Amino acid sequence: AQSKSKSKSFTITKEKKKKNMTNSNNNNDFKCVLDDSIVNPETFGNLTDLGLTFFAPLCGKNRGAVVFEEGATYGCATFPPNYASLASVDTPFPIKDANAIQLQYDNGNLTSSDVCQLLDLYIQSVYTSSHDTVTDPTACDVGGLTKLTCDRTNLAAKKDPIRAATLAGVLVPAPWATGGKQELSQEEREAFYQPADFQEMLELGLTAVQIPVYTSVFLAKGKKQGKGKKHHHRDLLEDLIQYAQDAELGVILVLVDDTNDDDDDDATIKAVKKAAGFSDDQDIQALVLPKAIGSSPDDLIEAARSQAKHLSLFVSVTETDLPTLAYNEDKHVYASLDVTHTTTVAQVASSTSPEDRSKQFFHEAVACSVRSLVDYVECTANMPVFIGTGFDLAIDDCINADNDQLFKDYGQCGRLEERMTSEWWKVHRQSFAVRQLSQYETGMGWSFAAWKLFNSDGLLDTPASLLSLKDVSAAGLMPSFTDTEAAIPLACLNPPLPDFGLGDDTVSPSLAPPPACDGGWWDFDEEECAYWEPPTPCPTNVVYVNDTSACENLPHLGMLNPMASASNGYQPYHTGAVGMSSLVVGVVLGGLVMTMFQRRGRHHGYFDVPNAVNV
Repeated sequence: AQSKSKSKSFTITKEKKKKNMTNSNNNNDFKCVLDDSIVNPETFGNLTDLGLTFFAPLCGKNRGAVVFEEGATYGCATFPPNYASLASVDTPFPIKDANAIQLQYDNGNLTSSDVCQLLDLYIQSVYTSSHDTVTDPTACDVGGLTKLTCDRTNLAAKKDPIRAATLAGVLVPAPWATGGKQELSQEEREAFYQPADFQEMLELGLTAVQIPVYTSVFLAKGKKQGKGKKHHHRDLLEDLIQYAQDAELGVILVLVDDTNDDDDDDATIKAVKKAAGFSDDQDIQALVLPKAIGSSPDDLIEAARSQAKHLSLFVSVTETDLPTLAYNEDKHVYASLDVTHTTTVAQVASSTSPEDRSKQFFHEAVACSVRSLVDYVECTANMPVFIGTGFDLAIDDCINADNDQLFKDYGQCGRLEERMTSEWWKVHRQSFAVRQLSQYETGMGWSFAAWKLFNSDGLLDTPASLLSLKDVSAAGLMPSFTDTEAAIPLACLNPPLPDFGLGDDTVSPSLAPPPACDGGWWDFDEEECAYWEPPTPCPTNVVYVNDTSACENLPHLGMLNPMASASNGYQPYHTGAVGMSSLVVGVVLGGLVMTMFQRRGRHHGYFDVPNAVNV
């Protein structure tokens, strides 16, 4: 058994956290880099908007200030003269700002490999220029396309992710999963899950189940549950474990502390010891320790270790806990992260159909930020991360609509029927699902909120159905877990579709008129102006940024802003709905980039960017 002197506290001060990051990790060098397994020369061509994807989030950090070398401060609008060489990119063309990357790539002067190197340098520099990356879990967040690198000394080699579903409402009440029933009868509990359910999970591609159970089930006595009832729970637990193991599924037990009213102050510690011994005997895959009043995580770990030396233990944490996690030296201790996303006003409030759709878009976009939390815990606490709570397809808290203590009505539940047969909602729910998966599987894996609902008809006709993996899979909202070609890791390569303005009423794209070519005609095959007599070319040492009046016959010049449509180029399709949605997306996600790179009127203390620069 692990001795008490070796027990490590899981809550520490900010100063100790800094020491952990610099001294407890052999690498001593945390870096935020471009994840080349997602963005690389092969996938770069699939990026739809370089500015929106990278520069919108990066240019807003640190009020835009970035330090590349000592002696000067730069930003998205001004790069150091030797930026290309700093990124080990060999090019004679200047990379004077973030926008020049797109410009030179479009002009054929940079390869996709060059662009990836230029992006990687900027990402690294923004991170090292950021304040207090020690306690900010999102400091390396660029929409799931970056990773925090470090020497993960006590982490096992990357394995296939755990893909699990939680048996919600069986042994611990979950009214949303049981049709509003506060607690099932013993007969209902026993009938809820049968061996066929576990076989269905296996066929879908799951590898484990997560079973919440009260700590008092493992105690010889308990005031909250009578002896007979408790033993029924224990017997049913053993049956569920057997069903899962017969289907070759792993079992993760989630301890829920219900010993607060017990006369014994050490009841939780005793329950954890017994649960650990039980788990070891039953060949349980992992035991999730409870969040218990009066017992710290290290006390619970020590209690479990006294009975099971090598049992995998999960410590339950939320995002707010992450900056205070201490460096972990037990290679069998992991983090079970709660990523619940339907608690705040910003996450759930909406009172019209367009607001519902924009909220869905918001959740899709935010889903791609969880990767930064996973990397942060792995590097700073040396613990792999499992997503134990919060994986579902809900974007509101309507499952609590009948609970006055938990629910506040903002109008979010008034239009649920609109979504049942909507193709728009189906597409965006699929996007939401795969984006979450891409983030959660960068860690140890995940458990969906529930496998099924009690007495459910299998339709997506209630708020709770979006928390049932069986139901959302049957509706075609989840990607295949058995198809090795499924592109789950690339789900966050581009932002979600910004078509929430009209939803299913979005106008089909229609052909727009081609641009005037002034003495020539528009070649639809080459997508450029063609002439019988070629026009006089622009000076080769000048690149026109905004005003192309001196070179009107070359409409491709002036396309400096990668986030805006080229005013001189031809956009072959247009739609009013897409135009409105793009405007909203630009405001929500790209405002800083638009402000920085589009020409504005002169303000006091500022001057306009010149229309042409020598190269």
